[in-house]
Amino acid sequence: MEEKLHKISPYVVADSYFSKISFASGLKEMDFHLVSRFRDDAVLFYPALEDPTGKRGRPKLYDAP
Repeated sequence: MEEKLHKISPYVVADSYFSKISFASGLKEMDFHLVSRFRDDAVLFYPALEDPTGKRGRPKLYDAP
């Protein structure tokens, strides 16, 4: 079945409910690409790539683009 679907398209378009990690990682294992919108409770952050400065206070965890 997987081979037949790959012949049609390597992309799967799904609703935001299916953008959960369990579904997305299963598709990735089968070499499919998921096209979906994010869920309403999704939050995206950029990780801070710089080293801690040594100043007082908590080190920065997230950064802006």
